[in-house]
Amino acid sequence: MILEQLSWTPSHKWQTKLIQTTDNFKPQLVFVFGSRKVLSDIDLINELKSRYPHSQIIGCSTSGEILATEVNDES
Repeated sequence: MILEQLSWTPSHKWQTKLIQTTDNFKPQLVFVFGSRKVLSDIDLINELKSRYPHSQIIGCSTSGEILATEVNDES
C-alpha cells in the first residue's frame, strides 16, 4: 500500500508522520479527521486541495484526535 500520513496543529502546522510513497504519488482519496473548528478553516482545506489536487477529500469531525501514541485536541 502506498500512503502518507500527516498531522496538523496550530503550533507545528503540517508534520509528516508516516510516508510510504513513490515518485509519482498521486492519491485518489484523502481522509481528513479533525476538530470542527479546524475543519471549518477554509485556508487549511485549501492547503489540502493544493497538496492533493487529483484527490477526492473526505472529512469527519472528531472530539479528539489519536495518531500513533499521541492524543490531541483542536488538531
